[in-house]
Amino acid sequence: MYRGNNAELSNMAERKEKLVGLIKELPESNQRTLHFLMTFLKALSLRSEVNKMSTLNLGVVFAPTILRRKVETKVPPPSSRVCRRAGERF
Repeated sequence: MYRGNNAELSNMAERKEKLVGLIKELPESNQRTLHFLMTFLKALSLRSEVNKMSTLNLGVVFAPTILRRKVETKVPPPSSRVCRRAGERF
């Protein structure tokens, strides 16, 4: 369980609520695709001792593709930490 202070917990709760809201705005087919992908990545991470694909490694591999911006910018890609945390939630 996450052991942060109350402000961090509130921020995490707000972020989760916002993320869930954004996902619900996706077309149903995109929601199903996202669910399938997250389920698949979680299954991969659960066998990380065998396949060496921890949540960190999965984030490094998939974050640039999944979380890229519509228009390329000079801003670096999202941190793999984002993917790791997202993967732990599914």
